[in-house]
Amino acid sequence: MPDKNEMEVSVGRFAFVMKAIAENDLWDEVIFQLEQQGLNKIKVDTRQLAVLKAIVGLPNEGNKALTRRASRFLASSCGDTHQPDAGPDAGPDGGTHPQ
Repeated sequence: MPDKNEMEVSVGRFAFVMKAIAENDLWDEVIFQLEQQGLNKIKVDTRQLAVLKAIVGLPNEGNKALTRRASRFLASSCGDTHQPDAGPDAGPDGGTHPQ
């Protein structure tokens, strides 16, 4: 039974919001604000993750090498491994987001 605070949004709407965050470089602020509210996890269906992995793993234009973050995503099990998260601003080494 879904929590009364949960809702579903279309993938188009989700992409719209994620693009707005990315275009305005608000990732650090989003993480900070969510964590301040105790919202440390986002629920994602394993089928959605499988689709994202398939897209990231597709051959890209010009056979450009994947970023380290993309390679780590492809290699991950995407489960909660109790490893520190590579925050969105982790840089080329995929470091962790400061706590």
